[in-house]
Amino acid sequence: MVILGIDPGFTSLGWALLDFSKARPRCVGAGVIRTKSDPKFKRCDDNKRRIGILASELAKLNKEHEPIVIAAEAQSWTRFQKADRAVAMAWGCLAALAEVWGCPVLQFRPQEIKATLCNDSSASKKAVQTQIEANVQDAAVHLAKIRKTQVNHAADALGAAYTALGHDVCQMVIGIRDEYNRRQTIGGK
Repeated sequence: MVILGIDPGFTSLGWALLDFSKARPRCVGAGVIRTKSDPKFKRCDDNKRRIGILASELAKLNKEHEPIVIAAEAQSWTRFQKADRAVAMAWGCLAALAEVWGCPVLQFRPQEIKATLCNDSSASKKAVQTQIEANVQDAAVHLAKIRKTQVNHAADALGAAYTALGHDVCQMVIGIRDEYNRRQTIGGK
């Protein structure tokens, strides 16, 4: 049972896979999907090309891991319209794919993720990453493989996935898992 965590971005989209089939959650992969603008194309054509890159890479993750839920950092609006439009395109891509896959998308505000991991809604990115590495098996291994300038995107995605564990959808799946394991133990004796 895997949660696909996403830190939505158009230039850098962070992703992380959190397996919660066992009692302790385990990171089974993390990374950043990068897209760069190409001046050879008109902006609208280039945006379509970049969305295609995001869609293709996310589809590979879905095919390989079949997540039961997508947990993403919620879209927020800044004073920078150009950046907001770019993130909105990434969100549109993610929402369309989730619909095709039949996979629910849970959104969490950054403050919610920080509060879940650090009991402090204004915790630093470093504090969040430290708590992720302490609470999620193999998180440090996967995050260490990512360039230092990009690791915060994958850590944010893993934070969203970890926060999803407390959501009703995941709690129901965890309850079913625990009941199944309990019955297997009783039947196996």
